Amino acid sequence: MNAATRNDPAGLRRHNAEGLELALCYGMVWGQGIAAATSAMLAAVTGRFDEAEARYAEADGLLRRVGAHHATGPRTLGLITIRLAQGRADDIEPVVRDLHAEIGTRSPSPTPWSWPDWDGSRRRRRCPSCRARSRTTSTG
Repeated sequence: MNAATRNDPAGLRRHNAEGLELALCYGMVWGQGIAAATSAMLAAVTGRFDEAEARYAEADGLLRRVGAHHATGPRTLGLITIRLAQGRADDIEPVVRDLHAEIGTRSPSPTPWSWPDWDGSRRRRRCPSCRARSRTTSTG
C-alpha cells in the first residue's frame, strides 16, 4: 500500500490488481475482500459512486464469508464518505447516530482477523501468471 501513501492512484490500482490476481489464484477470500474494498475506495475518489457502492457490498460479503469481525466496517465508512461527498448528510444521520450509540467516540478494541482455515489441501491450481511469477522469484 505504499502507492496509497504516495498518493499514486495508478500505482494503487496496479498493486490492487496484482493482489486480487494472487488472491484468486490461491483462493484467498479475505484478500479478495480487501481488493474489493480498495477498488471501492478508488471508485469513490473519482466520483463513480454507484460502482463504489457495489464494490463495498462485494467486500462486505467476502469479508463476512471468512468471518472477519469488522466485515461491515469498510462498507459503513465507505457509504458515509460517499453520502458526504454527494452532499447527502441527512441520509446518513441515522446510521451515524446508531454508530455513535454503539461505540461512542472510542475505537473498538482490536481483535484479530478471522483468517480462513488454510491447510494446503484446498489449494487451487495457480493461474499461468502466478506460476510464471513463482518461477521468476524462485530462480533469481
